[in-house]
Amino acid sequence: MKNMMNPIKLIQAWDLNRKQESIRSMIEKYGLTDDILDEQVKLNQRRRELNIPDSTKVINDGFVQ
Repeated sequence: MKNMMNPIKLIQAWDLNRKQESIRSMIEKYGLTDDILDEQVKLNQRRRELNIPDSTKVINDGFVQ
């Protein structure tokens, strides 16, 4: 059974996923620019701080690729 996150973590995960979708959209539209890469790095750092991985990148045994 999947671990239940507290409500604050759920909101944080939703916000991070929303920002990730925005970055993916910008990459599709403009390609990978330095500014977009900087935004991705900031998002990844925030994910690390909050310990909330990108659920679309989870592979076997719960690891993130």
